[in-house]
Amino acid sequence: MQSIFLFMDSNLRLKLSQRCKGCRASERLTTLKVEQMSMSPLEFKIDHAIYKLGIVRSYGREEIPEQIKTINKNGGLKFDVDDYGFELDRQEITKQNDEIIVDGRGYQPVSRHHSSVPKWEEDLEKLKRDRNMRLGSTNPTDQEIVKGLETRIRDLILTIQPYVLQRENQVPPYKHFIKLTTIERKGNTVVESYEYVKYERKLHEAMRYLLNQLVGKREKAKPIKIEKLRIYSGGLIRIPLSLKLHVKHLSITDEAKNVCNAIKPILSRRSFPLKSVEVYEDGPFQNTIINNANCLIMVGESRNLRFGELTQRRIHIVKTVLPKDKISELVRNWVRHQKEAGFCYSFRVVPSQVEEALNLMEQLRNWDNARVETRDELRDTLFPLCIIYPVTETTDLLVYCVQVPGERNFWNITVKVQMNDFAV
Repeated sequence: MQSIFLFMDSNLRLKLSQRCKGCRASERLTTLKVEQMSMSPLEFKIDHAIYKLGIVRSYGREEIPEQIKTINKNGGLKFDVDDYGFELDRQEITKQNDEIIVDGRGYQPVSRHHSSVPKWEEDLEKLKRDRNMRLGSTNPTDQEIVKGLETRIRDLILTIQPYVLQRENQVPPYKHFIKLTTIERKGNTVVESYEYVKYERKLHEAMRYLLNQLVGKREKAKPIKIEKLRIYSGGLIRIPLSLKLHVKHLSITDEAKNVCNAIKPILSRRSFPLKSVEVYEDGPFQNTIINNANCLIMVGESRNLRFGELTQRRIHIVKTVLPKDKISELVRNWVRHQKEAGFCYSFRVVPSQVEEALNLMEQLRNWDNARVETRDELRDTLFPLCIIYPVTETTDLLVYCVQVPGERNFWNITVKVQMNDFAV
């Protein structure tokens, strides 16, 4: 069984482990290899399968209003609610000994709209009067207006109902359930399946339970081998300590330093140094996991790049705006301060930035002490020349632009310091 599990699709393995108790022990003793895994407050993705949680409303045998049908069909509400369906205020979470917590919620006050109810009730009565005035009319225009008024009345009643029920201390005619949506890609086909359970625990608790059931409880000596782990940290994520991961590439959307500190206990020692860490911040980063990674990838807007404060030797920049001035400043500083060999920064160039990139390369080419070389690997590229500046007697700074492997319309401007032909 372990030999079979080793080459089985990751999600098929997890399904088999859940449904067949006799296979569970063998499956968890066998290394699970995953290309991509991502975690967010209410969504978990592993390779070609996505697991999503939400809260849906059921009216039993009564007809479900169209507005609620749409919410239920789209996976349900993405926040915790009370019996009436009102969003709950943010709660402080007490960390348990068997979990780690990534809390990026911030403070967002919940809007109740109770003060709007009297106005809504007045509007409802006016809509009813307008409808009643046209009932029985044989005029096609009046009949269309009545249909529109009926729709607006139904929607407004649905909006007001929870407030009235709460005000009159009545039991709602509906109940809430947690909906698990599983989306799997099988070849060219996408298959969705659904499971429902009573809403007896908060969504973040349900997500922690789901993670533990799917990928937790694994032997420490057999961590899940993940090519790339992505964490969407803009909310509350509770991760069981029983989850053990061997990660090569890590991507964090927010508060990278705090997330790295939080998840360190579930990363195996063999994960370090990480091959790359992708962040959506400008740094600097006071964190050993980020600073010791083989490559730091910085994504997003070019707001406050300060290369002088970054210590990483290898950085790749993917920004919405090509930071031309920053690149020029970087080249000038590295030459002036005699940057040691081994430092390499690259900058992604998208099709809309090609003209800017060419202008930058021409500008750098005309600087004092610059010389230009033609190299075979740069032939038939965006800028087929390599610009070289002497740094010391044994080191040079190189600036060149190469096409991204496998991407016809994307290039990288690379700035690096390396040993020259005079180095012994």
